[in-house]
Amino acid sequence: HQRQKKDQHTHTKRHAREYIKHHLTMCSILVGFWFGQQIAKYNETKKAIERQEKELDELRKVNKMWDEYRKEVEKQKEAGEERIWWDEFKLKREQEQEQKREQK
Repeated sequence: HQRQKKDQHTHTKRHAREYIKHHLTMCSILVGFWFGQQIAKYNETKKAIERQEKELDELRKVNKMWDEYRKEVEKQKEAGEERIWWDEFKLKREQEQEQKREQK
């Protein structure tokens, strides 16, 4: 009777240990998963911000170019010249910038 009780006790202890081990494994998996998600979210956000900054840069460039275009058109109007179209102006500017880059 005593021996049966002892076996029962070791069994319960082993059971408890298995249970704890299982729980710890589950916890570490969940924590790992959570961290993975946080890192993924952070990377996504970073990429999105970089994308937006690039788009803003592009917008600023176009905006600056548009201002230059308006001034150019004003000059042409005053001189009584034929007005240059935005597409032509933009193309000319982009080509000038390309040449500048190649000279560097």
